[in-house]
Amino acid sequence: MWQGKERRRYFRIKDRVAMSHARLRDEVELASELSRLSMNAKLETLEQELRYELEVVSEESPRLGKTLALLDRKLNLMMEMFRQAGASESADLRVEDVSLSAGGILFPVDEWYKTGEHVVLNLVFYPDGEHVRIVARVISCDQSGDGYLIRADFENLAEADREVLVQHVLECQSRALRQRRERQDPT
Repeated sequence: MWQGKERRRYFRIKDRVAMSHARLRDEVELASELSRLSMNAKLETLEQELRYELEVVSEESPRLGKTLALLDRKLNLMMEMFRQAGASESADLRVEDVSLSAGGILFPVDEWYKTGEHVVLNLVFYPDGEHVRIVARVISCDQSGDGYLIRADFENLAEADREVLVQHVLECQSRALRQRRERQDPT
């Protein structure tokens, strides 16, 4: 029986995602990005609480519930407009082959990164279009063909984003297992 230390904490898959990345050049940029991600996590928590309360209010007073739901939709639309106005890097999304887990990622880049540097990643998963924005710390950056491959661990990952990652990895694994079974037993 093997008794060594487990190297990975999460399942890893090979996947194709739309992504962009940006180097966080100093501690100020890192702190600013972590603050932004923390704010997004707090907004998600509030959103979940609000959904529950809207259901309760709607049962007690359908008209008030509908009015509050409309106000919530209006606020969400305004927030989305602000996000789109401030998200110039989303225009830089490229489809890339990656190795992905709920704890980290391996992806190609054109320039060398120093171990310990931080990057902010925007990842869009297919086919459902789920999006996460994550800060990652570079573990290694190795020459690969004309470019480099970065191995990075996710840091300060919001629980909602980790859930999106875990769900996506599980769905990809399930799909791969189903396809493998179908190839082995085509009946």
